[in-house]
Amino acid sequence: MLRVATVFLALVVTASIARADARKDCWQNQDPDLRLRTCATIINGLHETKHNRATAYNNRGIAYGEKLEYDRAIADYNKAIQLDPKLAFAYNNRGNAYNHMKEFDRAIADYDKATALDPKYVLPYTGRAWSYNEKGKYDRAITECNKAIALDPKLAAAYYSRGVAFEGLGHREEAIADFRRSLALDPNRQMSKDGLKRLGASS
Repeated sequence: MLRVATVFLALVVTASIARADARKDCWQNQDPDLRLRTCATIINGLHETKHNRATAYNNRGIAYGEKLEYDRAIADYNKAIQLDPKLAFAYNNRGNAYNHMKEFDRAIADYDKATALDPKYVLPYTGRAWSYNEKGKYDRAITECNKAIALDPKLAAAYYSRGVAFEGLGHREEAIADFRRSLALDPNRQMSKDGLKRLGASS
């Protein structure tokens, strides 16, 4: 009887370690294919919390997005939100997917929800700026970028997006300054280099 109990305990511990390893890869691993597999393990796990399953759906959605499978990404974000309606980053990520699909009004609605849930979450502001830039609403894009920069002055994407908005308004010098700020924070940001090239400016 003792041996049976010991074997059972060993199986429980092994399963617990396997779940912990799967969570670590689903939460943090940079390989989208590995995240697809490990997040599925969390999603289908019998002993996972609702929050963990929601997070796994969100992270699998990110992996699908990295593979440009935006419909599947959105389906996973929908499930994440269904499980945890207060998961601000799931709304943000679904907004990103809608942006990629050029459904800018739907993207803006999701960013609105994300910032309503967490006003200090910076990424929805830059996402919303992207949407407004794509819609040609450059003044509103600048407002969103200013909010993002107030929250995180080192966010290269916010300066880049504001540079795009200034460029759209014909404010060449302001655009150049923001593209340069973006590059100072992220020297590998090719879009900022391209922006300077369009404007005939050096980096």
